Amino acid sequence: MKKLNYCLFILFGLLFTLNTNAQNRNTVHFGLGTEYRVEPIGLDALTLESDQSTIFFDATDQLSGAALNYFFTLYLKEANMEIGFSQSLRYDHKYFKTDSFNLGTSNIYPSVNGVISDYHLFVQKNFDLRKGMYWNIFAGYSLMNRGSKYIYTETYIRNPLPFPLPFPLPGVNVAVTEVKEGNFNMDAINFGVGIGANKVSFDLGVYYSMNHSYDQDGDIIIPRAKLSYRIFELTQ
Repeated sequence: MKKLNYCLFILFGLLFTLNTNAQNRNTVHFGLGTEYRVEPIGLDALTLESDQSTIFFDATDQLSGAALNYFFTLYLKEANMEIGFSQSLRYDHKYFKTDSFNLGTSNIYPSVNGVISDYHLFVQKNFDLRKGMYWNIFAGYSLMNRGSKYIYTETYIRNPLPFPLPFPLPGVNVAVTEVKEGNFNMDAINFGVGIGANKVSFDLGVYYSMNHSYDQDGDIIIPRAKLSYRIFELTQ
């Protein structure tokens, strides 16, 4: 949440500065869209990834699929570029219900689903093709999988005596169980290209994550396609 607050603070500060220095030239857009994420590159499609011994989930299922989003952009007429913020929402898989003594495959246990959010900041440069049409390139930063929190238990043996024991003694060492929280948060760079005509735009891009909560080495790449529609605009 702190990262999101910092990003929004920087974005709105930049928007305010640009708006102050370029009156009567800029347009604020608001719109809705939908995107589809294909199977991530860097994950095994049929393998359950485990973050803790009591939590099992399918990372491929969790990171792919459809999402709805809304967006705000500030269009800078003189530079023919946009600076924007968007939030994606999806009702998606989080993890599987399992028990600690009978672990099975993903089709045996029901999936625990919930609303997962992604927050995106981006800069987009437009290139005019003809009247009402353009193509663009964009790049930005994404805070993904927010709302993916889960709760798990962790059990360990603790010595209640004030001095260490060289080896476990029956009846002395006790098992302690703690309830902890985890999540599947990930940060990513987003970039791609698109084409637009009037209020409709379509783009192809990727999320490239080097900072994620999955129990594996390596980066994760998520290709996606997005269709957007601008509902209204305010020209200053």
